Amino acid sequence: ALRADGTFTTAAARVIETTGSGGAIDVTAGNTLTLGTADRLRGSAPLTKTGPGTLAITAAQTNFTGDATLSGGTTRLANHQALGSSASATHTVGA
Repeated sequence: ALRADGTFTTAAARVIETTGSGGAIDVTAGNTLTLGTADRLRGSAPLTKTGPGTLAITAAQTNFTGDATLSGGTTRLANHQALGSSASATHTVGA
C-alpha cells in the first residue's frame, strides 16, 4: 500500500502500478495526494482508495485497467479517464 501522510503531488516520473491481488492508496486525514501526470497509474489489478484524506486524479490514466474501490475519504476525478478504462468503480458510502 502507498500511504500519503502529507499533502503533495506525485513527481512526473513516479509510476504507481497495481499488480497481483491489487494495491491500495491510503491518504491520511487532512491530506491530499494528487496524481497530476497522465498515465502514472498503471496495471490491471484492483486498486482501493482508503483513509479519510483526499485522492485527486487530474489527468487521464489510460494504462490502468483494474477495478477501483473508493472506500474512504474523498476522491476527486478531474478527467473523464482518471480511472483509465477501469472495468468498474465502486464507492462505499460511510466507510
